Amino acid sequence: MLTGDHDSVEAVGEALESTLLDTGMAHADTALSAQEGFAAQVEHARYLTVHDLCAMIAMQYEHVGLAPLWPVIEAALLAPGSEAWLDAPPEPLVRYSHGAVRVAMMDIDAWAEAGFAPAGVEAAQLPQAFEQFSRRQRQFAALLQAHGIRLTFDHAPAGKDPRDVLRD
Repeated sequence: MLTGDHDSVEAVGEALESTLLDTGMAHADTALSAQEGFAAQVEHARYLTVHDLCAMIAMQYEHVGLAPLWPVIEAALLAPGSEAWLDAPPEPLVRYSHGAVRVAMMDIDAWAEAGFAPAGVEAAQLPQAFEQFSRRQRQFAALLQAHGIRLTFDHAPAGKDPRDVLRD
């Protein structure tokens, strides 16, 4: 992303596009020009398509354990008219549609009843497992908000399928 006054950004953008599109990698003089023009240290300048960037981000998210949420983020950013679900317990239940993400907010009883508790967790360990689930929801919310994706939490009470709550 280039920022600055319109004429400078346009000139630098055109130069970068013509050089990087043809070669995939900036020549030393292009990198030096960008470094001087923006007063920023340029370590490596390379042309990336949106698909290249998405692949890199997906790989980074996978590396830090956030891969399950990536398809929802990708749908929101690249296919805003689409629908995407994250429905893979014990992960939080997430639905993207109509330009926003909805997350099922469950209390501990609804969470256990809906099958989101990890398999094999004993009753005495449920509060701790639920707290981990709640932290994961907050982590997902922060990540979605960092991408500028609208987010709401919808209360999913015990006795009602949380998937139905997100469909309403």
